[in-house]
Amino acid sequence: MANTEQSAALEMTENMESYLHIEPGTKVEGCAFNYTMIEEGCLDCEGREILYYLGEVKVGSHLTGEGRFRFVGVPGYVVDYQYTCDSCGRPVSMIEPVVAPEEQESITQLLSVQFPGKQVRY
Repeated sequence: MANTEQSAALEMTENMESYLHIEPGTKVEGCAFNYTMIEEGCLDCEGREILYYLGEVKVGSHLTGEGRFRFVGVPGYVVDYQYTCDSCGRPVSMIEPVVAPEEQESITQLLSVQFPGKQVRY
């Protein structure tokens, strides 16, 4: 199957989403909080590749003192890595979110070896 045909077929699957890759050092504004992208990577988990990123949030204030909180975000399983680019030339991957609690627990345990003490978000 040609890459464009494959990509079109992937986009029609309900449980898959596009993920826009963010350059390390970029500040990301979310609806709940803002963070800085530290790094991104992929990790093998039971024969499937997981896409994860390390983010950093500033906490506290100038009155109480500022600190930094790092967390690991897991967009999901990689279906098609960097298969296209957005209008600004940034790479986009097709991912399948991890929704099953037992799969999330397995991935969290795997990531805790590489990132001890970090909260994992899905």
